[in-house]
Amino acid sequence: MVRPLILSLSLAAAGAALATGELGPGMPAPTIAVSDWVKGSPVNSFEKGRVYVVEFWATWCGPCRTSIPHITELAKKHADKVTVLGVSVWEQGDDIPGQVKKFVNDMGDKMDYHVALDTTDGAMANTWMRAAGQNGIPAAFIVNQEGTIAWIGHPMQMDKPLQQIVDGTFDVAAAQAEFAQKAAQAEQRKLVMERIAAIKNEYAEGNRAELNQELDDIAANNPQMQGMVAGTKLELAADHDPEAFSKMVETMIKGDEMDHDRLAQFVGSTAQMAERDPKAKARLPKAVEVAEAMLKAGTDDPIKLYYFGGAFGESGQKERALETLDKALEMAKKSPIFSDPASLESFKKAIEQRKAKYAKH
Repeated sequence: MVRPLILSLSLAAAGAALATGELGPGMPAPTIAVSDWVKGSPVNSFEKGRVYVVEFWATWCGPCRTSIPHITELAKKHADKVTVLGVSVWEQGDDIPGQVKKFVNDMGDKMDYHVALDTTDGAMANTWMRAAGQNGIPAAFIVNQEGTIAWIGHPMQMDKPLQQIVDGTFDVAAAQAEFAQKAAQAEQRKLVMERIAAIKNEYAEGNRAELNQELDDIAANNPQMQGMVAGTKLELAADHDPEAFSKMVETMIKGDEMDHDRLAQFVGSTAQMAERDPKAKARLPKAVEVAEAMLKAGTDDPIKLYYFGGAFGESGQKERALETLDKALEMAKKSPIFSDPASLESFKKAIEQRKAKYAKH
């Protein structure tokens, strides 16, 4: 039976939590409560008439490292009217203050703004990030001249809103509505993901035709989740219906690039999870079946080849794995995807790590 509540959740209803005290645009900024200032003078409150950016990051976060130089550029551009605070949250390790200070020192002039550590009990993470429903970093909050949160989002996307807030032309009411809509969409996604997880648990003993139909309805009502649903159906067919799985693969290989991407993602995720997930390990022969079929059909995509090499390696086909990984690196050198030397070097390291792993077996 299709669960209409999950599939047609009202955005207004899903976002209603924002009206009951959750943090968002149009609300007063919480207090600044940090354990230590790593760089720059302490900022203990929001001065009226000045704009503040409070950005959350962590030393282990790759996207944070990427966005930091851009935040520095914005801090310099608006130095007369804007104060930028970078607050490290959700750190891991035995010496968090030491590792944060080392990170900031290593960044040098690339991280040229006020930097602080969250408290040991995570006061900033709780009163800012979690209160606003922000579960990922980097995340930035812009506090306007009145001490009100005007905008929340990814720091790489804050150039325009920051300029408008500085100029006094920013529409906080519109930002509030947009934020509520995004919160509603996130809540809907959460509920749908919970239902998909339940379907996986029900599938072995349940009515598979009905459950497959429910998955199709979820995809139809949530276009942004079509890839996840397709991956789930592949996994379930691989685990419970080999004949249906082979037909799905055959159809998708004849399909478009999106279908090819979904098949490759199935192979990649199966290989990645095989060591720690018994279901994924049992699914490896099916992942290899897909990899072989896609290679036969022809592909020179280095990322797909990387996934295929992982599936071969995890299934014990050492020579096949090494051969495919070598081809992945060869194709990467010719691919526009890796035209940036840094991204090519990163991919090369991933290839070398995977080859080293399989060479030991």
